[in-house]
Amino acid sequence: MRLIRPGSVLCWLFAAASALPLAAQTREARSEVELPLSTYDELRGAAKVRRVEAKETPWASARLLRGSLAVDLAARRASWEAEVAAVSAGEEPSVVPLVTDAASIGRSSVSPDGATLQSDSSGTRLLTPQPGTWRVLLAGEISGQGSDESAGLRFRLPRLASFPAAYDLTLPADASATAEGGVVTLGPPKGATRPGRVTLDRDGAATLLVSRAARASSGPPVVDATLHTVIRMTEESVRTEVRLILSVRRGTLSERRLSLPAGSLVSVSGPVLVEGPAADGASVLKLEPAVPEGGTVSLLLALAAPRDATATVFVPALPRLDVSATDRLETELTVVSEGGILLTPSSDDDWSPRSGMEGVRIGADETALGFVSRGGKPRPPSFAVRQLKALAVASALARVSLTVFVGEAGETRTRMVADVRSRGRSTLRFRVPEDASFLAARADGRPAAVSHPAPGLLEVPIDSGSGRTRVELLLGGRGAAPRAGEKLTLLSAAPDEPIERVSWAVVLPPGLSVKEDSKTLAPLGEPPAPRARVREETPPGEKAAAEEAARVAGEDRRARRDGSWSPLATLPAAPVSYTTALGDLDGAVPALTVTLTGKTEKSPWY
Repeated sequence: MRLIRPGSVLCWLFAAASALPLAAQTREARSEVELPLSTYDELRGAAKVRRVEAKETPWASARLLRGSLAVDLAARRASWEAEVAAVSAGEEPSVVPLVTDAASIGRSSVSPDGATLQSDSSGTRLLTPQPGTWRVLLAGEISGQGSDESAGLRFRLPRLASFPAAYDLTLPADASATAEGGVVTLGPPKGATRPGRVTLDRDGAATLLVSRAARASSGPPVVDATLHTVIRMTEESVRTEVRLILSVRRGTLSERRLSLPAGSLVSVSGPVLVEGPAADGASVLKLEPAVPEGGTVSLLLALAAPRDATATVFVPALPRLDVSATDRLETELTVVSEGGILLTPSSDDDWSPRSGMEGVRIGADETALGFVSRGGKPRPPSFAVRQLKALAVASALARVSLTVFVGEAGETRTRMVADVRSRGRSTLRFRVPEDASFLAARADGRPAAVSHPAPGLLEVPIDSGSGRTRVELLLGGRGAAPRAGEKLTLLSAAPDEPIERVSWAVVLPPGLSVKEDSKTLAPLGEPPAPRARVREETPPGEKAAAEEAARVAGEDRRARRDGSWSPLATLPAAPVSYTTALGDLDGAVPALTVTLTGKTEKSPWY
């Protein structure tokens, strides 16, 4: 039996007595710090972590549901169609790209309604008003590039924004295809068509190359023809050049009928034999060897015929090529004339002007008019002909302007201005009235020393290298006093060269006028360049002689001041009352004769 010691009992009693007051104190302190339930709720709410709700990011996508492409080689066109599922998400409206290039879209639809399509040079897009899914149908046509079906026609496919992208192909049964920027898979022919599929790469444009295998020709040939007629017109003859290009699209071309204008056949170039003409006037062009399908042949025929130099109207005779309804014909016409012949075309609805003269040889003194036909069988155009003989034979071409001042006592002052195009001439000779007195001269605005080789002749030195010179002469004369009712005859001063045009201006004393009506011609265009060419290199002897002549002429000009233009050589002031004009002279300028009449002066207001 275990004994309990008295000291242990006392320790346990003391511990129990001390614990009771401490427990009482602990319960009283807890009751003093207790809080209201509302405070506990606020603390509990502040301790919670609030979630931030993020907005949904807008996005858009396009997925190709179906694509088809049908190629028609005969028409050189392809029809395409694409059905796309467009999806847009987000709270704001979005734009869904469908096509990323300027593809030609001829037909389109969007379902359901609400979204719209927008197309420009950068592509085609779907504008969505709110999030959703739409089904879009796009269709259009593509033109083929190229003219040879054997070499292949190129079709630029639309760049779809969806990936992957592919088209179901439909080709002619005898055609094959490859793709740049894609892969083509073809199946066996089924009847008249051949199915296939072209799968496009992710980046870059895709081009489909479709070609047709060579096949045996059957039926009549089908050709593309270019008929270019070049007519060269001179004073004596008309030369016709027929330039014919035949491209065979189908079949084999062995011969073709061509109606040629009247004239003798001068030359034939190309693999052809000309037979005929037949009873209907058509010649047969036999091609040796025959031109197969896809081939091209070029022919040139030249004919010559005389021309009536007195005719004022020219209607060219044009060749006619027999063509069928399936052939294509382009007709061009070029008329080339010498510098002495001016042609003015009449307005014709069958021809349009053509600016390009490629492949047509034109000389320095020739003019050319180009036309292109508006129809398959155009009527020949008509040209008004004006013969300028001076332009064809002149060593120098002059345009002369004369101003004659007539005084009350019959004294005259004549100012002649000549615009001369010279072919390397160093001096120009002028014919003047023998009783006229020379007063002054200028060449290109500078005083000139004039010599008198014979009565009625003056020689003026000019710059031989300029090619164009302006000469002014001032002459004096005396005649009978002008009277009303009498005729007045005025003699001309002009270059001793062929003259293109002369114009007169007559200044009469106050109170006189003329009975004849004045004549004013339209301004002339720039004359053609001289036919003869100036030598590029001058022999040393001629060069030294020209320099010596220029030195002597300069000394003569300084020694003889009476022949130089000076301010003292003035013309009397009088109103211009009559002006007339003469054109295209081939020889001496005739005298001008006018009938004088009195002019009634209006009473002055003062």
